This record gives sequence, structure tokens and C-alpha cells, in this order.
Amino acid sequence: MSPGDVKLLGVVGMIVGWEAMGDAAYWITISAGMVAALFMLLHYAQNPDSLSQVVGRYSQQAMSGNIPILSSLQSRVSMQAKLTMPFAPAVVIGLAMFHYF
Repeated sequence: MSPGDVKLLGVVGMIVGWEAMGDAAYWITISAGMVAALFMLLHYAQNPDSLSQVVGRYSQQAMSGNIPILSSLQSRVSMQAKLTMPFAPAVVIGLAMFHYF
């Protein structure tokens, strides 16, 4: 999350108010999940080999029962291969859903 996203959430909190903060956070979380799922589908549509690698890695782990330590898994992933998504559109969509529903 970038500093701009934190400032945006502060403004959203000021607009929504303390009483409705829980409901707004719920809808922002729902919209962030939807945006993340769409970004993941887009990533796998553009890179079909990465999906087969992920499925192969997790099926191999399920067969052997070994779960690697997270730090060793992260050390193998390069910074370019990581999937990133903007958070501000998810906040705006969640705020719209909060006001609509």
C-alpha cells in the first residue's frame, strides 16, 4: 500500500464518519478482493506458463506433505515476476458499493 492509498483512506474515513467505518471497510474489502481476482485472472491469461508452474508446485507439495518456509519461497521470486495491483480503484469501488447498498 502506497502513501497515497493511506491518505485516500483517511479522506474516505473523514467523509464516511466514525459510525459507518465498519460497513465501509467491509465493502472496500469485498471490492479489493474482486479487483485482486480480476488482476490474477488477467495475469494468468497473459502468462499461462506461470499458472502451470503454480499448480505443479502446489500439487507436488500436497503429494509430499512438505510446505516450504515462506522466506525461502520469497527468495526465489524476482521482483519483476510479482503481481501488483493498484488499491485506489478498489477503495473507490468499495465506497460506491457502500453508498449503493
